[in-house]
Amino acid sequence: ESSGPIPGFKVATFSFALLDPILFSWSDKDRPTGTPVGLAFNVSTTLESIRWRDQDLSPIIRVIAPPLFEVVVQGISQDIQGGDCYVVLQEEGNCRLCGVPFHPDSIRCRRDWNRKNVAIIMLLNEDAWLYSGHRYQMW
Repeated sequence: ESSGPIPGFKVATFSFALLDPILFSWSDKDRPTGTPVGLAFNVSTTLESIRWRDQDLSPIIRVIAPPLFEVVVQGISQDIQGGDCYVVLQEEGNCRLCGVPFHPDSIRCRRDWNRKNVAIIMLLNEDAWLYSGHRYQMW
């Protein structure tokens, strides 16, 4: 998504994004089969915490999947609004920690309240910040 300037917020764009289904399968609506999807992207704007009005604001990534995709949430039913989801995020390349997933305590994933195909991923600390010019993968 893109936006005009919003006080206190930087607009970030991701170039060369690639959505890669890990498996191809169909499932019943009332019993969905969780199928991981890989998303690879380049970062053109560094995503790190900013200070605004004496508060630290963590960066957020909003992933809007195609309409028939759904973000699977924890719980007994996928028909709930919102919910916690699970994401694996890592940097690609030849760096020392490339290919090593970010620690789960450094990111938080929530499904959007009204759209099941939207995941909101919050980068909670410097261990999960994304840097301009680097390539990342997310599952």
